[in-house]
Amino acid sequence: MYLILLLLLPVLTFAQTISQPDTIVAFNGKPYPCFVREIEAGYVNFTYKQKINDKILLEGVRKLVIDSLGTIYSVNEGFLISEDDVHKFLEMRNEKIAQAEQRNRERLRTIEKLDRLDSINTNEIVETTETTVTNASATENKWSFGFEYIPYYWGNTFPYVNDVFQDYATLAPFHSNKVMMESSFSYRVSNKIRILFNIGYNQKDYEERKESYSRNNGNSSTSGYERTEKLNILFLSAGIKYRLKGLYENTVSPYLLFNLGKRFAFPTSSYKNLNNSQQQGVTEDNSEDYLKKINSPYYISFGFGAGYSFNNSLTLFSAIDFSYYHTSGKFEYRSVNTNYEDSFNKSYKISSMETRIGIGLNFYF
Repeated sequence: MYLILLLLLPVLTFAQTISQPDTIVAFNGKPYPCFVREIEAGYVNFTYKQKINDKILLEGVRKLVIDSLGTIYSVNEGFLISEDDVHKFLEMRNEKIAQAEQRNRERLRTIEKLDRLDSINTNEIVETTETTVTNASATENKWSFGFEYIPYYWGNTFPYVNDVFQDYATLAPFHSNKVMMESSFSYRVSNKIRILFNIGYNQKDYEERKESYSRNNGNSSTSGYERTEKLNILFLSAGIKYRLKGLYENTVSPYLLFNLGKRFAFPTSSYKNLNNSQQQGVTEDNSEDYLKKINSPYYISFGFGAGYSFNNSLTLFSAIDFSYYHTSGKFEYRSVNTNYEDSFNKSYKISSMETRIGIGLNFYF
């Protein structure tokens, strides 16, 4: 008897779960609980009172509410969720219900057999699976927080080279494949569009030491320099994410990205002359101001990626994006010695493209 009750429990649970999860709201405001089977050719096919099948013109209702999708249609605004996503949800729900009904029929046949063989003990283990129909779309949650690890970031920074073995200081772009981290918040404005707010960080450290030794008639001298440079860059941007396909549990959803942002550079640098002769000059430049300005441009980026949804709270994603920016700066240099004075200044205008490839996680809440 206990085994029969155990087998009946999923049947009763299933019947209560799927009986009337949807609601049709008439023009007079009265709600009618029902079960919507499909929406086709402008009609809503539904079941009410658990066994009566009927259909009604979609334009003849004030509002249509479907399960966990919520309100999907209103007479004033039309469809509030993509029709494709609604159809896909109904198909998935109908398929799960059909499978559950088949399992329940098999359970009922088993119950009938056990009822006839009530006096026979059995060691058979009956596996029961409770069926629930849910909307697996991760976009049901308004907010999300994510972080991205970017092992490949091909970009430029712009240091300066102040070499005592040259006539004056020079400038050069620094190309590098850097590692960086980025985090982001997003807000859902529709089932396929999210507004993004991103913050990222990367750092470059540079050290250089150059020395030259000479001996003449028993006299020795040393010349050269030691330079250190540290450049911290903060990335701030805002943009949109457009999904090409709705995000459902255990599925992959591709998307497009578009962002506008600005970098904020925080440089520190030092220079030490290693010349041990008595005629040591004085060198002055605006290196830190130059580094801050030329490494702090506005930028625009676009890209694409894909996310895999484990459930409606967590997705794993990977993306590639391309950034374009234009920057400028003016470098000023002055060297004074007892025998000469040398000065140099030059303005720079630079345009560049950068590439990033990353992988990360998004948490929805």
